[in-house]
Amino acid sequence: MKGLGNYLKEKIRDFARSIGLPIFGVTSSDPLECLEPVLEKRRALKLDSPFEKNWQIEKRCRPRKSFPWARSILCFGMPYGEYEDEDNREKIFARYALVKDYHIVMREKLKKVGAYIKKLVGENFRYHICVDSFPIVERALAYRAGLGWYGKNCLLYNPQYGSWFFLGEVIVNIPLEEDEPLDRDGCKKCEECIKACPTGAIRQAYSLDARKCISCITQSPGYIPLELREKMGYWIYGCDICQEVCPHNGKRRSNDSLYSTDDTAYKLIELLNITEEQFREKYSGTVLCWAGRSIIRRNAAVALGNTGKQECIPRVEHLLYDEDPLVRAHTAWAVGKLGGVIAAEILRKAYGSEKDSAVKKEIENALSMT
Repeated sequence: MKGLGNYLKEKIRDFARSIGLPIFGVTSSDPLECLEPVLEKRRALKLDSPFEKNWQIEKRCRPRKSFPWARSILCFGMPYGEYEDEDNREKIFARYALVKDYHIVMREKLKKVGAYIKKLVGENFRYHICVDSFPIVERALAYRAGLGWYGKNCLLYNPQYGSWFFLGEVIVNIPLEEDEPLDRDGCKKCEECIKACPTGAIRQAYSLDARKCISCITQSPGYIPLELREKMGYWIYGCDICQEVCPHNGKRRSNDSLYSTDDTAYKLIELLNITEEQFREKYSGTVLCWAGRSIIRRNAAVALGNTGKQECIPRVEHLLYDEDPLVRAHTAWAVGKLGGVIAAEILRKAYGSEKDSAVKKEIENALSMT
């Protein structure tokens, strides 16, 4: 297998391109030693996301802790984000939420890559596929494999596709020639992403507070912190602001254009009232199904509160009695945020029958806003 060398790598590159994976690079399975103290510090400062809390940092940075047989890591990028009718795209969802679930699509493509390599090198070939589902630091590996450079928003930028691409890896038991990281400062003095972030999640260049990131907030379980709700705008799942304003991602957009169309409030009401059956029928095969109906309805309630449309209050009053306490609580916030005499009346009525202490606290807060 040693003699296959660069020939095998180019065969893999050509095959990957033929199945829709035009971004490809190779790195070793060596530890990401410089990253460990960075992640430790982030955890100590509580800048990591809730999804990272149970992951062992050493294991994340040392692939051979999980795969002792690993020799090389093949890193792939799958572009996304182009729409024929850009002006009518629903901008309450991040671009990646509007396509088929990338976990599924990418994994299927990488299975084909694995099978293709096995056909070339024989039965002793061993591999493992990772697509945002195993606690390795994918972005750092992709950077080391030369797929792109880091932007100040901490995303990886490819020279051809900008930041609009998904990552996936095939960990293999054969050594392949490693690629070099891209040595460039793509951002230079630009700080558009830092200025555009509504929550201040991009603390400074190359430093992100994941717990303030709208994309992370819209996916995280539980109650959304009060101080972040208004800053979420109309985002229901994910957020593209720091990418949309970036000059490397093509046409630049103003921050205002990232928000609602005239009928946003009515789309949000539809989402709030969607049944489980309707939800699965409409969003089956997308990452929205992974998040689940409860999280999406919670986010829709917050977004509705940010529309300023008081006339919507009667259409969501019944949600103050919804079976889901998460929906009741965030609907209460929305009603309080929209405000007015009617808001105060229906909130007091809901408070009288509410049994959940956390929801009651939310209603109390909502009443204080009316």
